[in-house]
Amino acid sequence: MPGYDVTVWTGVIAPVGVPPAIIAKLNAEINKACTSPTLLEKFATFGNTCLGSTLAEFSELIKKETVKWADVVKRSGAKAD
Repeated sequence: MPGYDVTVWTGVIAPVGVPPAIIAKLNAEINKACTSPTLLEKFATFGNTCLGSTLAEFSELIKKETVKWADVVKRSGAKAD
């Protein structure tokens, strides 16, 4: 279907107030884990991949997805009960 794009993604988000050094360490370790053959193999069994990113890249993804899906919900008329 032209223009149809649904990508499922997962990420790790820390609570507000976590020190930047901790965030940087977590990001580095998650990116390192995404190169592990064992993890990559496990993800592949579910048809997934593991892509590391920077904090800025992940933040941008979240912003884009929020805008995209807010528009879809608005146009659909869906309501939360």
